Amino acid sequence: MIQKLFHFKTVQLEQQLVQKRQLLSKVFEIDEQIGKTEHSLSTATVKLFGSIGDFKVLAIHKNSMKFEITKLEREKKFLQSKIATLDTIIIEFQKELEQYSYILKQEAKKRLKKEEKNEEMVASEYMQAKWMAS
Repeated sequence: MIQKLFHFKTVQLEQQLVQKRQLLSKVFEIDEQIGKTEHSLSTATVKLFGSIGDFKVLAIHKNSMKFEITKLEREKKFLQSKIATLDTIIIEFQKELEQYSYILKQEAKKRLKKEEKNEEMVASEYMQAKWMAS
């Protein structure tokens, strides 16, 4: 039963780690998008001696890029908070796995001692039978 629980918790831990890796990759993608948008924001220009309308369009475009950056940063913060909660869940799973692992090791030691005791008893009975026969 403990072995099944150990295996089940191991699978759950692996699932949580996979989910964390997916969230980290999303955060990385968001960072790349923020970097690209910031680069576009800093390099957006109008033609020299352009009309006033061009400057208004440029201002609107820059404002929309700034809004996109703030939206991406909010999404990044949300994902980071999810990652933080996953970290606590992962730590709990690791603690449980350590406990189950310890219990399994203790059971293995008990089985080994029992087997050794049985072997000693068989050897003792054999020696007694041999001694009585002679």
